Amino acid sequence: MKEFRSTPLGTLPDAQKIFLMLKRSKRSNFTQDRDPRGFHNVGYRAFLLEEAENLLIPNFEARNVKIGGKEALIVLVDGDKEQLENFLKFVREDVPPKAVVEEIKVEEYDGRVRGIDIFRTSFDSAQLSKIVQVGLLMVEKRTQC
Repeated sequence: MKEFRSTPLGTLPDAQKIFLMLKRSKRSNFTQDRDPRGFHNVGYRAFLLEEAENLLIPNFEARNVKIGGKEALIVLVDGDKEQLENFLKFVREDVPPKAVVEEIKVEEYDGRVRGIDIFRTSFDSAQLSKIVQVGLLMVEKRTQC
């Protein structure tokens, strides 16, 4: 299991919603077999969405951001206490193969969180758009040969 610096949330007294931020520094030392991409473009949102669905979490959203020049992933989760505890355990123990996590920050959150189905629909649409753009570039390169 990897060691992360994290902000403890405690025992999640009656927390039903959490704000989760995962960060990596802009410049880090990596081994040669490690891709230094951090969070963006490594499938982290899909990775966490799949686990949220496995845990039957009703409300979930995640977005890539940059904070002070550092890549970060903001995740909002709304569910019952057991779902949140299991999700946090997963986040602290598992990462996608190419992701690099240096810090996990967890806080209670009292704002609104999108339903997981709404998030999945918009996420799938955004990912499909990226795939289409890459496909068009591949077709363009192929016709140039």
